[in-house]
Formats: sequence, structure tokens, C-alpha cells
Amino acid sequence: MGEAVSKLKSAEVAFSEMSAPTIVDPDWVRREEGLWFDKSLIYTLANDVRQATEAHDTLLRPGAEEFVAVPIGLHRAALRARTDPKSGLEEALRLVAAVPPERRTIRFWGEARMPLDVIPHQAAALPAARELRALTAGT
Repeated sequence: MGEAVSKLKSAEVAFSEMSAPTIVDPDWVRREEGLWFDKSLIYTLANDVRQATEAHDTLLRPGAEEFVAVPIGLHRAALRARTDPKSGLEEALRLVAAVPPERRTIRFWGEARMPLDVIPHQAAALPAARELRALTAGT
């Protein structure tokens, strides 16, 4: 994980050194949003609560589209599941249930499993853990 954080910090520096366009450029906005998404994922997995929360809050602004809100919500659930497994797993289940089956991609399932990957060992027996495990099995 340390190498991923190091590479992300290099990308952040490179991005900050780029000149932002003077006119709103949709490609620039997408690249910036992509960097924030990478921050969310990597800092969540690294359990850097401050950096992950900053990325979550930046991307979960009012009106965020579902294709951003759901994965970032799952990142947030994984971050919470480390310290409050029941709450984090229940949030992940709520998010999974809200996504229509036809929109559940391989990437979606990977993010849906993140809370299971980070919970303390003893939390694996929680009903929410069993339910999320059953939903994500074989995906």
C-alpha cells in the first residue's frame, strides 16, 4: 500500500503543477475528478482517515451522479467498517441494494467487497457481514 500512496502523491504533485485551463474544460474536470477518485480508493485502503475523508467529501458534493456516489459511498463504508463494522457493513448493503442488478459491474462488486476485506476478524460473524458475503460470492 505504501507504494500506491507514494505514486498517488507523485500524481498529485504533477497535477498541481499543470496549469488549469482558463475556461471550464470538461476533460480537465474529468481528470481532476479521476484523481480525487484515486485518492478516495487508495487512502481508504491505506486507512488514512483524514485524506480518504477529504476525497469522499470532495466527490460526494450535492448532486453527485450515481456512478460517482455509489463507489465513493462504498469506500466510505469500508473506512467506517474498520472501526464500526456493523455500521460500515450495513451502509454497504444499503448501497448494494440500491443499484439495479444490470448496473452491478465487476468494478462495483470489487468495491462492494471492500468493507468485508477490512473488518476485524471477529466481525466476520455479524449478520451484515454474512449477507454482504453472500451477495458478493462468485462475482
